[in-house]
Amino acid sequence: MTTPAIMLVLLVTPWVVARLVCTSLEARRLAGVLGVTLVFCFTGVGHFIASESMAAMLPPALPWRLAGVYVSGVAEIALACLLMVPRLRRTVGWCLIAVLIGLLPINIYAAVERVPMGGHAWGPVYLLVRVPLQAVLIAWVYWFAARPQRVADGDLLFVYGTLLENVPGEMASLMRANATEIGHGSLRGRLFDIGEYPGAVDSDDNHTHVRGVIYRLREPDAVLPRLDAYEECGPGDPGPHEYRRVRREVMLDIGSTIRAWVYLYNGPTDQLSCIESGDYAETRRDAGSSRV
Repeated sequence: MTTPAIMLVLLVTPWVVARLVCTSLEARRLAGVLGVTLVFCFTGVGHFIASESMAAMLPPALPWRLAGVYVSGVAEIALACLLMVPRLRRTVGWCLIAVLIGLLPINIYAAVERVPMGGHAWGPVYLLVRVPLQAVLIAWVYWFAARPQRVADGDLLFVYGTLLENVPGEMASLMRANATEIGHGSLRGRLFDIGEYPGAVDSDDNHTHVRGVIYRLREPDAVLPRLDAYEECGPGDPGPHEYRRVRREVMLDIGSTIRAWVYLYNGPTDQLSCIESGDYAETRRDAGSSRV
């Protein structure tokens, strides 16, 4: 029964650690994906360590059993690694679910035949452990990898300045109370120091980025008007507005791209100092500034 225990520990440990130390939903999801990768790397390597025993788990009528063990081991390791590529994750997740479903009859056969490979030697009673574990693995892969992420554009907000949680102020407190951090990321643009706060503008240069944090607003219809009023770009504010709220593509640090609301500076930048790093929070820490 050692193998199922090891698989379960590998699966859940990264997620448990992320739950304890990370507030980012995206970081926690990535930890769940990492658990799947560890499990399939572990089982894939096992195909080369216990090749003969694994070949015995297949019915004798099947040809090239040993070759099949080697090929499936390579496939499991490859899929485990590809799962960490964000744009391939959903497709690879469904492939792994298909693998898990396909392996179940093999596990059943090996347990019924009491093949001396891991817990299968216990006989059919081993299925009381193995079948639930297989169900957990399938559910875990679906939830963290194959499941579509249903986050509406209107629920997401990219912040880079005084709305950041670690910047003291009324609006940062509003964000803490009404939003959940998705993760850190960046958008294509340039960041300028306006004096008491920064301003981001669009840029055609793919090498210039503004660093910030993506939040999911719990009640966007209630929160966004308050943020519009703070940025003085609401319907009742006289123009021209210093900022405008628009949707832009934002790249999360883990590689996925989303669309989110962001407040862009709407004024001239000729006389402003550019924050070359694109990171207001870092600049503020380095300067030891007390500006809000």
